[in-house]
Amino acid sequence: MIVLGSAFAGVAGTLALINVELAAAESVGMMRSAAVLIATVTGGAGAFFGPVLGALVWVAFSVGVASVSRAWMLYVGVFFIVVVLTAPEGLAGFARRERATLARNGWRACLAPWCLSICAAAGGAFAFVLAVQWAYAVRFGDDDGAAAGFATLAPQTQWALGAAIAVLSVIAWLAARRARSLRRARFASADGRREARP
Repeated sequence: MIVLGSAFAGVAGTLALINVELAAAESVGMMRSAAVLIATVTGGAGAFFGPVLGALVWVAFSVGVASVSRAWMLYVGVFFIVVVLTAPEGLAGFARRERATLARNGWRACLAPWCLSICAAAGGAFAFVLAVQWAYAVRFGDDDGAAAGFATLAPQTQWALGAAIAVLSVIAWLAARRARSLRRARFASADGRREARP
C-alpha cells in the first residue's frame, strides 16, 4: 500500500510539474506538506480513497469558510481537531463504522441516535460560530463584513446574544449526552441479543 501511495504521489508530482512548468521550493514547503498531512488524517489513512476524501473536504471547507469569515483558520483548525477526536480513523473510517452499525442494527435503531447527534453537532457548531464571530467583531470592529452587525449591538442585545450562545451550548451538550446514552443502550442490547442466540 505504501508503494502504491508513493507511485500515486510521484505521478501527481509529475503532472503538477507539467501543468505549472515550474519547480519551486514552496511546492514542498511546510504549509503544503502540512495541508497534505492534514487532508490525509482527515480523510483516513487506512482507506484507499480516504486521503482523496480528506483533500476534497479540506479544500471545500477551507475555501468555503475563507470566503465568508476572516476567522477561517480558526474554524479549519477546530474542524481538524473535532475530526481527530471524534473519528480517529478519519472520515472514511467513520463512514465505514457507521455503515457497519447500520447493517448490524437496522435503520430504526440508528435513526434516533443519529438525529440527536446531528442536532447536537449543529447546535454546538452554531453556538461556536456565533461566539467566534462576535469575538472577532468586538476585536476587529466594523472592517469585517460578515460580523459587522455584532460590533454595533446594544448592551442588552449583547447579553441576549451571550445567553443564546449559552443556551445553544447546553442544548447541544444535552443532545450529545442523550445520543451517547441511546447508542449505548440500543446497540449494546442488540449486540447482547445476537450473542445470546446459538
